[in-house]
Amino acid sequence: VLDETDIKQAMDLFTKHDNTEIVGGFDFESTHSPFSNYLRNHPKIVKQFANFWGTDDLLPSLDSPIVWHDGAPVIEGLHVDQNPYWKRGFKCLQGMVHLSTTDVGGLQIVPRTNTAGVQNKLVRLYPYIKKTKDDWLELADNPSRRAEVKIPCVAGDMVFWDSRSVHGA
Repeated sequence: VLDETDIKQAMDLFTKHDNTEIVGGFDFESTHSPFSNYLRNHPKIVKQFANFWGTDDLLPSLDSPIVWHDGAPVIEGLHVDQNPYWKRGFKCLQGMVHLSTTDVGGLQIVPRTNTAGVQNKLVRLYPYIKKTKDDWLELADNPSRRAEVKIPCVAGDMVFWDSRSVHGA
């Protein structure tokens, strides 16, 4: 989705942001920075979502940049971003844009976990899901963890997934 010029512009904005506190993992401090706004509103990225939804009437959002660096990796646990008890069916398309090519970090997906059968199984395995209307639900000790697949990407790639899918970074 992004070319070398786009990536360089994003990285220049990122390095201008005060990153002194970033040790790896989520960088919630820069969620509303010029760096994040550049990506959130980039025409090439917005176009991908517009193509999927069939409309240009969109409100782009961004959770958080995930920052990986040399040193001990920080791993986000497997989770879902759509409560399988309270929100049935497809509701949200998520995306991740890679600004570098590296073996560190990246999206991990447990295939076919967005299906109704697996969603029902998650509710049985994690009864707390019924007690919260939260959408971000960590799935500690997930028995399907061994089935996760890392999605290989190079700088400029964008990956999409269904928010019901078990995933992590």
